[in-house]
Amino acid sequence: MNDTLKNNFLLRLLGSVKLTLIILAVFAVTIAVATFVEVRYGTDGARAMVYNARWFEALLVTLLINLIISLLINMPYRRFQTGYVITHVAFIIVLVSAGITRYFGYEGTMRIREGASSDFIYSAKDYVRLSAGDESASFPVRLYKPGKNLLRKTVEVGGEDYKVSILEYWPHFERRFIEKPDGHPLLVFVTSGMASGRATLEEGHTYEAPGVTVRFLRDRMETLPAAPAFGELVIDVDGTMHRLAVPAEAPTEIRAGDYDFKITEFVRDFRVGRTPLPDDEMRNPAIRVQIEGPGGERHERLLFAYHPDFDMGHGGGEKAFEHIGLIYAYNRNLYFFRKAPSVLAAHADFALDVQAGGGHSEGTEIDSGTEFEVKPGSVLRSGTFVFLLAEFWESAVEEPSLSENTDRPAAIRLAVEDQSGNKADAVVEKYGEPVAVDLGGREIATVYGPVRIALPHRIHLDDFVLATYPGSENPASFESHVRLYDDASGIDGQPVRIYMNHPLSYRGFKHFQSSYDRDRQGTILSVNRDPGKLPTYIGYTLVGLGFLVTLTRGLIWHRNPAR
Repeated sequence: MNDTLKNNFLLRLLGSVKLTLIILAVFAVTIAVATFVEVRYGTDGARAMVYNARWFEALLVTLLINLIISLLINMPYRRFQTGYVITHVAFIIVLVSAGITRYFGYEGTMRIREGASSDFIYSAKDYVRLSAGDESASFPVRLYKPGKNLLRKTVEVGGEDYKVSILEYWPHFERRFIEKPDGHPLLVFVTSGMASGRATLEEGHTYEAPGVTVRFLRDRMETLPAAPAFGELVIDVDGTMHRLAVPAEAPTEIRAGDYDFKITEFVRDFRVGRTPLPDDEMRNPAIRVQIEGPGGERHERLLFAYHPDFDMGHGGGEKAFEHIGLIYAYNRNLYFFRKAPSVLAAHADFALDVQAGGGHSEGTEIDSGTEFEVKPGSVLRSGTFVFLLAEFWESAVEEPSLSENTDRPAAIRLAVEDQSGNKADAVVEKYGEPVAVDLGGREIATVYGPVRIALPHRIHLDDFVLATYPGSENPASFESHVRLYDDASGIDGQPVRIYMNHPLSYRGFKHFQSSYDRDRQGTILSVNRDPGKLPTYIGYTLVGLGFLVTLTRGLIWHRNPAR
């Protein structure tokens, strides 16, 4: 066999020392270049362009073949070459182990809240998944370059092949408005009661703010549904709703079930110590309601339209009427409309304080029903209601774009084509909801992000403990007190403590303490499965042993080096 190898030109070339040196030189240059690639494009860029590239895999496979053939072609070996043989075998084992890890290993993240359990992880890799009914298929992607991309893959879902192309990638995604002739008039604003971010309002639509309905009219003379001028009293008696319009002048009454309700007083602008006037604006409307039960017992409440949680009840009979719900509902309206091209105007059925330029100038009092022009940056106020007009678009179109906010999630634009030639594209956000595309009447759901990987065991978090440095909120250490469950192995709640450099190792999985939830009520574990780890350790051990034998061979075989 040895002579056959030596007489074959191709095998001699593949097993030559010169090829080994060339491969190692290319490998060294590649690693150096990958360092600069990682600086510019990040870890994902270095992996996609170098470490996970097919040509890099081919380089490593060529090195593996070179080592195996060179080991075989020089047989038989003498005793003083033992170190060389051991080192050679060790490098072969390391390369094979790296391949095992690469193709059969995986890692992900496990998030567990205190008192909860988890038996799955979310993959560290991102995937594109297509689903049709109960059938689905996915493939991994590693994207790094913002903008245009061209990554193609064919997947089978429900017995049919689909061509999937990733056309665009945004590492941090947001939707922005741009001016286009085929767009729609649009308002972008912030108002009181919003949890976060900005809201948008297209012409012809409404937005419900706390106590105020914001309307963007198509026409300034647009007719609107009639509503009680001063609101209404909404009564809930044993689950049945009753309504009583608030009159300009009290009293007025209604019977609901076995109870009589009477509005005895109506105040347009309630202030303690101030006598109300009949021509007051509706700045703080309030009503006084008298309730009389079937037994003649009475109770009185003072209700506020803009402060529904504040109920001034007095007059006895509280317990007898505690099951009755009362709300003074008065919904104000703020109207916007285009007065002329690029000119936005507004009016409201309540008084407003309007400040131009984001509130830096002195406010102007605008009476109810008075029309006024509004520009971006204007702030409209009335009591607790605040409305900031951020942008006004005469003809806007929403388009995906790259965000400067690094906390924004990534997104891709992908195109899907079926075997009949039907095509559709969609913008899919990472961690977002599935986005459906229609292909000739068949709906395909698309998802981008990590996939869920089931584990053969379950982890329950009893307690997450975080210690901080004295006098600060900076974490000094954190750990998870968990219990391990595995029905197949008969493990029922084995207590385990996971902390830095002390992972939980079980059935080939290692659970490392990685991070924690901001409220400190949950843990984040990094979980990996590396089947190539053990042979890698064996290979490293043999490398050390081979070097040791090589360095000391003169001592071991000094009497007869020829043998």
